Amino acid sequence: MGVIRKWNKSGEAWNYYIDYRFRGRRIRERIGPSKTLAQTVLRKRQVEIAEGRFLDKPKNSNAGLGEMIRLYLENYAKPSKRSWKDDARILKGFLNYFGNVGLSSITPLRVESYRADRKGSVKDSTINREVTILKGLFSKAVSWGKNAENPVKKVKLFKENNARTRFLEKGEIELLLKASSDWLRPIVMTALHTGMRKGEILNLTWDDVDFGNRILRVRDSKSKEARSIDMSLPLVSTLKALPQNAGSPYVFPDKRGNRAGLFGRIRGQFLRAVTSAEIKDFRFHDLRHTFASHLAMQGVDLFTIGAFLGHKSGYRMTQRYAHLSPRHRQKAIQALDGLTSSIKMDTQVDTCGFSQNRTEGQKTQFSDGKNNFGWVAERSKATVCKTVGPCPT
Repeated sequence: MGVIRKWNKSGEAWNYYIDYRFRGRRIRERIGPSKTLAQTVLRKRQVEIAEGRFLDKPKNSNAGLGEMIRLYLENYAKPSKRSWKDDARILKGFLNYFGNVGLSSITPLRVESYRADRKGSVKDSTINREVTILKGLFSKAVSWGKNAENPVKKVKLFKENNARTRFLEKGEIELLLKASSDWLRPIVMTALHTGMRKGEILNLTWDDVDFGNRILRVRDSKSKEARSIDMSLPLVSTLKALPQNAGSPYVFPDKRGNRAGLFGRIRGQFLRAVTSAEIKDFRFHDLRHTFASHLAMQGVDLFTIGAFLGHKSGYRMTQRYAHLSPRHRQKAIQALDGLTSSIKMDTQVDTCGFSQNRTEGQKTQFSDGKNNFGWVAERSKATVCKTVGPCPT
């Protein structure tokens, strides 16, 4: 342990370093051109180590945001995340906002300012997602030794409620199917009869369709776990009627026989169908809601519905989709119509002078459970009121 003197990189002056050990590891800190300050800091470190107060905080590197984004995408996002392109787009937005600054200059306050600037122009859920991506980048920066701490950990997310209750009634389903194009209609039918996500449907190949056992196999799911879904008879008929393109393995290929994209053709055709059917506030993903809700209204248990949907989080996520229609709830509550029909409710309470609706010829005896009280005003302390006979004149 001691003070070390070295020339700086420019070779114009001395810099002083302190050298000491902590838990068997050698640590060297650059202090600056003052030898006195270096000696003072060294004594402070010795006292902190002796008293158990020393915090071995890693120093910030000189890594810039642009370089860290490149490292994050190449070494983590691309190999690990299917949504890495979304990460790249979001992180590019942060680079445009902050500039190619050092990671240590991005503080919780600057991240809060970013949230405030985005507020109102996009949904809170969108801002939360962006901040979460930035938090993940800084988490990797800390673990890779590129930054001392993660400033985004100190930034709270907006409260949001993304649970939608929108699903189609039977009449709306018929209107949507009639308004759909010949290419879109079987895709909508598959969504309505399986609850599959758009990407899962477009990834379907003919090898995934087992007509003999009436099963669809979902190999590339959001949870990265394969699952099987039983096919209804209408869906079997729909898929059997589709022409199979010898040059394409996909059930719903694009015009060139390739896997259809999540946007573009399917988005445009679905929007036109919804508009033509005059259905308001409805997205393709709401077909998944429709599937789950109608199963629930037929009495299918949530565990089975969750298995169809591929949920791994138990009932909580399934309940988000299995909403019941108001008409179905009204019909269900009618089961209680005969619950109390044989009981006549007497709602008239006679207090003999204390009620304006007193029936003449009756009196009320007041009691606190131990003593009877007379017929004076202070008897209002009574806790039990019982009609026992005609009122006194």
